[in-house]
Amino acid sequence: MADGQTFPVAHPDSVAQSPSGRTIIVIQPDDSYSVLDLLLMTELEVGNGQRA
Repeated sequence: MADGQTFPVAHPDSVAQSPSGRTIIVIQPDDSYSVLDLLLMTELEVGNGQRA
């Protein structure tokens, strides 16, 4: 995000996109969630599928 925050996505099923495509919701394993404005996203880092 533009402010440096990160939001790990444990599984593709834990992300929902709004109909407009501008907003996404990232749901965490503890059922908390974050609503993100994609216009403020500056980078998307994709892992290699290996656990850290």
